[in-house]
Amino acid sequence: MSSPSKPHPYEAVVRHSGEVAGPIRLPESDSQRFIEAFNRLYRSAGLSITAVQPPATTASPNHDATADRH
Repeated sequence: MSSPSKPHPYEAVVRHSGEVAGPIRLPESDSQRFIEAFNRLYRSAGLSITAVQPPATTASPNHDATADRH
């Protein structure tokens, strides 16, 4: 069986004792809350999540990003 030709996108990495252990997909909503809860719960085990790009926001799909520039 062959592997997929295109890797799946990811928004964060899981770290174990400071070293990257692998990529992780984040929930579509409340991504920052998920990261904070995960890090709080699993930090004692040496695990943490670090976003590699800003987490997805919960802005309305009708939100016009260009309006924020004015």
